Amino acid sequence: MSKQGNEAIKMMFRDWKRLPRAFRNVVEGQPQVLLTRPGRSYFVPVEFVG
Repeated sequence: MSKQGNEAIKMMFRDWKRLPRAFRNVVEGQPQVLLTRPGRSYFVPVEFVG
């Protein structure tokens, strides 16, 4: 099972801050958001726009 290379979610910082704590995370200064796919959930990096 290979992870897709460097997939980042683009979103506004204020929208990210509005997410419940369980759905957002920061790892080594890199903000992340929880993605849910059938059968699995995982955090992906967030790229802030706007």
